[in-house]
Parts: sequence; C-alpha cells; structure tokens
Amino acid sequence: MTEKDNGRPVLVSSRGGGLVFISLDEGLVDGVPYVWNSTSDDPGFITDEMPLVYPDNADKRVRVWTAVPPANQTRVFSARYVPFNATAGPARKEFRVGIVPIVWGGTDVDTSSKWVGYGSSLAVDPKTDGMHIAYLDYSGTYFNAGKLMYRYGEGTHWDPPVVVDDTIDWTTRDGTELARHTSIALDPDGTPWISYMDWKNGHLKVAHRLSPRDPAYWNSKPDELNRFITETVDSYSDYTGWASSIAVDSSGDPHISYLRQDSRYYAPQLMYAHPIHKSYTYYWNITRLDNAVGKGAEDYRPWNPNVQDGALTSIALDSKDRPHISYVDFNRDPDKKKSETCTTIANGRHPMVQCNPNLQLMHIAWTGTGWTKEAVDPDLWDDTKTSALDQIAFTWHGLYNSIALDVHDRPRISYMSAYADPCFTIGGYMVPVPTCHHPVGDLKYASWDGSKWSTEIVDNSSDSVGLYTSMKIDSNDRTHISYMDWKNGFLRYATKPLSGSWTRGIPDRQSSDTGRFTSLGLDHNGNPRIVCMDYTNGHGKYVYGDFGNWTPPTPTPTPTSTPSPVPTRNLTPTITPTSTITPTPSVTGTPGPAITPSPTSMPGEEI
Repeated sequence: MTEKDNGRPVLVSSRGGGLVFISLDEGLVDGVPYVWNSTSDDPGFITDEMPLVYPDNADKRVRVWTAVPPANQTRVFSARYVPFNATAGPARKEFRVGIVPIVWGGTDVDTSSKWVGYGSSLAVDPKTDGMHIAYLDYSGTYFNAGKLMYRYGEGTHWDPPVVVDDTIDWTTRDGTELARHTSIALDPDGTPWISYMDWKNGHLKVAHRLSPRDPAYWNSKPDELNRFITETVDSYSDYTGWASSIAVDSSGDPHISYLRQDSRYYAPQLMYAHPIHKSYTYYWNITRLDNAVGKGAEDYRPWNPNVQDGALTSIALDSKDRPHISYVDFNRDPDKKKSETCTTIANGRHPMVQCNPNLQLMHIAWTGTGWTKEAVDPDLWDDTKTSALDQIAFTWHGLYNSIALDVHDRPRISYMSAYADPCFTIGGYMVPVPTCHHPVGDLKYASWDGSKWSTEIVDNSSDSVGLYTSMKIDSNDRTHISYMDWKNGFLRYATKPLSGSWTRGIPDRQSSDTGRFTSLGLDHNGNPRIVCMDYTNGHGKYVYGDFGNWTPPTPTPTPTSTPSPVPTRNLTPTITPTSTITPTPSVTGTPGPAITPSPTSMPGEEI
C-alpha cells in the first residue's frame, strides 16, 4: 500500500484499508505558539488526535491524527496552522490521503539451464533505473562449469547475457556457499564493477565493464565495448575471497570487503582492499581488519558449515567515501551464557577443535584516521530455558548480514539471528524435504543513532527466516529488506519508515524454493527491485514491486480572512502515547507560514 502527498510515497496496510498516522510539527513563530486545527470531508476518517512534546525541546510539538481511509479511495484532510490565541493565521493546507495496493510482478532473468542464478547480485542505476545483474552459471561440463555472468535490463526487458569470466570453476557442496556469492556496484558513470571468488584458484577477483577510463576502450571495436576486464585482487592463499562485497566511491575506485584463510583449516580473517594510484598505474592496498576466529590452537578449528554459509561481509561508503563494514565475529565471548561443546579432531601435528561458537555481529568503520570496531547485538541465548530445543541452543548473530547508511551516514544492518540448528522439514515440495544444514532463527535489524546500537526483530514468522538478507535505504530514509523464509521456501520483503512499524509481504509464491541469493535495489521512486534464485527450477529470478501510479493533486493554499475558532489547549501537553510512535523531527528550524508539512504513516503487518 502507499499513500502519497506531493509525490512522497508512504507504505500503509493493505488489508482492505488501514491506519495512516498523519503528523504535523508545531512550534513558535516569532515567539508566538502556533497549533494545527484540522477538519475532514469524512467524519469517520479521523479517529483520534494527540499532541506530543519533543523530548529535547519543550517549545516544539508534533500533532498526530489517526486516520482510516478506505482502500483505493481518497479523503481530504485539511489543517490550518494558526496562533494559539486564535488570531488570523496562514492559509489552510489541504492533503488528499488514501491507500492503493502494491503490485508485485516478476520474470525470469536466465532460463538457459537449471544451473543458473547462483550468487545473484543487483545494482540499480539511480539516473536511469537501469538494472545491472551479476550471477553464476554452473551449466557447463564438470571441469569447466563455472561462469560469471552479467545482464542489463530496463523494465521487464533484458539484453542478452554477457560472459564476464569463464575460468572460475564451480562448487555446490555444503560449506562452500561463500564462494558462490557475487557483488555488483556502479561507479559515478554507471559502469558496473563485480567482485567474486575464483573457486578454481581460490583467489579474489574483480571485473568491470570497459569504459572510457580504460586505455583499451579507445582501440576497441563497437562490438567489443560491452566486454569486461578482469583482474586478481588477492592471491595470498587458495582460500581467498570468500563472501566479498563491493562499493564504488565518488572517484570511481572500488572498495572490497571479504574473508581470507591461510589454508582450509585456519581462521578466516576479515580483509579490505582498495586501489592506490601512483603515476599512471595503481596497486591494490590490502588490509587485514580482524581475525574472525581466535588465535593460538583455535586457528586450526574448522568452520561449522552453517556458520560458513551465512558468514557474509557487507560494505557501504558514507558521504566522505569512508567504508563501513558489517561481518560476523567468530571469537568466543568469555561472558557468554552457554558454554561451548568442543571436540578435538586428529589432524597430524595440528589437532583441530570443532566447536559451536557464539557469533557476534560486528561493525567496523574508517574514521579518516583509523578503524573503529564494535559489537552490534549483545543479546545472548537465555540459558534459563529448559525445552529440548533450548538445550542445543547457542547465539549466532549476524548471519547473512547487509549494511546500508541513512541520510545522516548512520549505519543500519539487516541480519539473521540464529539460536539452534536442529533438523526440520521444508514444506512446499511434493515430497517433504528434511534439512539439517540451515539454522533456526529470526530476521533482525540493527540501527545506530549516533551514540548506541538498537536492535529489533523484523520477522519471526517461521522456524528459519532471515536468510540471504539484502537492504537498501531510500531518499526518505525508509528501510527496505529482501530475505528468504527457508522453512516455507518463500522470498519475503519488509519495509519500515523512519518512525513506524514494519510491513511485510511475500512477493513471489510461484515455486517452492525461491529467495536464495536475494539482492535488492530501488528505483528513483523507491520501488523495490529484487533478484534471487528460483532453486526449484534452477533459474535466475527478477521480482519487482510497484506502489501504484496514483498521484493526488498537489495541495494548494486556500486563502481565508476569517480565523477558525481554536479550542483551549495545554501549551505543555503531558500526554504519554501508548502507541509505538516515537516522533522524530523531520523539519529543521521553526515551523511557520511557509512550511508545507507532509503526512506520514505507520504501516500494518502485510503487503
């Protein structure tokens, strides 16, 4: 659902109507307190009105109305901003408020075989809404199966796929999923850059489409301009480049986060790479940011396959091109509530210790002078519980994490928080499929307010929900997340405005196993665009959401010379709201006659 005023979309509930919370700031104008008086063309449209005080400024308030517009209809909401003493005020402002259903559609990206769509990644060009997709094609012969592919699309039309790298080999076994991830980003000119792991050699590689910045561009024939240039970034070991994530700065330089192991049984390390320019050439500057597992004998502890499959890295650049990275820390917390059960495995001179560690979601960022690192989610498994499931529980925060920055450069992270790893049955197939290879847990969300992290559960609707998360933040500071419900085999989507609650939906129910490797992008209107793998059919999938084309008339002032009666009000309201609304100032400065506030909303549960 969406409600628009002046072309700004706001999601609301789609269940035959829904609540809309309209909020308008109040304050002082030339030292005089002003308030909003409101009317509506439908007496039943407005159900409640509440003044709320800003916690940091007693002279500023926000007035909130609860409205219930019918689906696919509009209602006129009028508000007059007048002095508290009822003298003549500015013109009346009219807002047309309503809700329209969100429409989901979809198409296949590549149906050339039943082995395409692994590791899909999407970047949407903010200038053209053009879609750039990277994915893996495993349809070749056994010794020559892996290819990195690229495809460009507009709307529902796709150009022919382009082979980027056909030398990377392939892997589909458990415990190597991190090698099946790609990451794509666009430079300021719209040139796509892709980071990926060359499984054949075990190295981190990067590819970019030929552009005028490349000398080879000027000697290329017209039919060669769509080709890609590939290069090896890090070849330190045969296990380099797991779970890479790429972002491109304002100068067109890529920044890559990834994991590296010295050998198969050594600790995975968080790495960061970016190019350093020197004269007419450059080299890759590679920095180890964190040992993702403890030191000493524990260096020889192998990864649990479930941990490995979800232990992604994710990178985003702020407005000063400084990197922020989310990742999973495998270090065992000495203050954890539950002790680990570890088993020693003989391995020649280097015995290995197999454990289930308590994992922590971490955030690390470059400040301009150094790196700062902090734990994001401190919650641990509650060892006071006694059920059979709780007896095998542990704390795995940060699986399938995805990071994005808001308009104030503050990080937000979506991730799966897992707490057990029992076997259960996946529904949706003709024959139920038992699985013991994916953890039980919830989709969670963390946000930084400038001084501390806060976390919340977004979706706990099934036993295993929140895998393969991908998150973006639009220009209105609204959060969008795509993810997979592993238990039911669904692709899911959740969204939330800056102040409000989560709205969740299922964009695609057409197959019984859709949503692996989700990657989300937004068009210029904030509409979601999602690519993922339809594992049932072995195809790459594209799903898009449209919040509707309904655009109400732009509000226009209606001059009046007769002030409206103003009821007596308490200038310092002491009402404490019982709802979950936490007003966040959306207008800087003091509201006055020139301000044209926009309604906001609190969404419902499903779209």
